[in-house]
Amino acid sequence: MDIDILKSKRKSLRAAFTVCCNGISNRIETETLGNNEVNALYKQLQDKFSRLETTQEEISDFLLRSEELKNTYQEDFLKAEEYRDKFCQICSLLEASQEKTVLVPEENISIEKRKFKLPKLELRKFSGEPKDFLAFWS
Repeated sequence: MDIDILKSKRKSLRAAFTVCCNGISNRIETETLGNNEVNALYKQLQDKFSRLETTQEEISDFLLRSEELKNTYQEDFLKAEEYRDKFCQICSLLEASQEKTVLVPEENISIEKRKFKLPKLELRKFSGEPKDFLAFWS
């Protein structure tokens, strides 16, 4: 395969990956995501990154095989590592968001107070007679 074709394919994949990462970052910052949403976003990101990684490996192999292009391998590799780091960073954000959503329902649980039906207590009343005072006081 021609290197120009691979590079144009990689360019499109990088653009799609960047758009996906920015969208995920914005959604995490602005709203609380449920587990299903986090899983769906993670799968989207994983798919885009795996396709980008496959294309990047093809380009790297082609660069290493070609004597003329070996010197461009290093800068190409560093650029690919930036995308790998971005992938790891967004995955960490998604995991933190998922842990946050797990904790949220526990905060919303209201603690129910138990209600017991106890007999009403009546306090003895002092009648005012001195002979009843000792029985009232004890």
